[in-house]
Amino acid sequence: MLFDLKGVKRRFGAKTALDLPSLKLDEGRPVVFYGPNGSGKTTLLNLLAGLDKPCEGEVRFSGGPLDVTLVEQKPYLFNASLLENTVMGLRYRGVPRSRREALAEPLLKRLGLWDRRDRPCAGFSDGERRRAALARGLILGARALLLDEPMANLDRGYASVVEALITEEAGKPGRTVLTATHDLGQAFRMGADVVYLVEGHLSRVPLWNVFRCEVAASADASVRKALVAPSAEFIVSTEVLGPATVSIDPRDVLLSFQPIDSSALNCLKGRVESASMLGLEVDVVVSAGCRLHAFITPKSMARLGLKPGDEVYATFKASAVQVLG
Repeated sequence: MLFDLKGVKRRFGAKTALDLPSLKLDEGRPVVFYGPNGSGKTTLLNLLAGLDKPCEGEVRFSGGPLDVTLVEQKPYLFNASLLENTVMGLRYRGVPRSRREALAEPLLKRLGLWDRRDRPCAGFSDGERRRAALARGLILGARALLLDEPMANLDRGYASVVEALITEEAGKPGRTVLTATHDLGQAFRMGADVVYLVEGHLSRVPLWNVFRCEVAASADASVRKALVAPSAEFIVSTEVLGPATVSIDPRDVLLSFQPIDSSALNCLKGRVESASMLGLEVDVVVSAGCRLHAFITPKSMARLGLKPGDEVYATFKASAVQVLG
């Protein structure tokens, strides 16, 4: 166990940004924090890095003094050259200059920055600043490397380089990489554990189908209606009324060419937008008044013969819709 969070709450004024009754993060296991904007990902990283403290509860770091490096989404770089920025932490640790440069050279070359090592960082683009900050974080070799949206502002070529570097770091002994990202595909490619966050709370289901909505009463008192879009309405099982956030596990969405005769109360007609491999499953996106993701096996994909443009029905139970309030 590397981090152990108990009863953690972080508020900013009247707003609760994070409310985590319990969260344990194992050492050596890469973790991805995933959720929409405002879900609490950055707040959580700041707590883990020791840059912030919870209003309630505690954050424990196991096995000695806190040994963490945080690479922020909008990093601060010193008024110095790229090379000096990269090795600053090693300098303060007393690492000799020749050794500092020997460690920095292959890293900066791989990130496409070695030719700019003597230039001040003040004139760097956002993408170059992100790569410079990543190099500074990687070179320290801390037990926990925290990355806040490391792929943001990177063009496709460097994004693949950065992802490869992060994946390599995650596989090193004694190293734990914890990443906040909007790219859930990265988590699957890294083999990372995924912590789903929404509105500061842990979610028990993958946050692929997340919708802000208005929950209203229906004729049947046991269920209610969630209006997620002008032409998309879900039947949900909840006591909540009014504004809410709902989420549906993509594995609970069944696809068919004809309506399914079942007890499921939700059956939306739509068209297949796309289908792509995600780990060992196929992520099928259906436009049905809203964009719904359904995870199916490659075998099911082949049996159905689904392709973009096909008209399908997306079926799921009212109980499959998690209402987060």
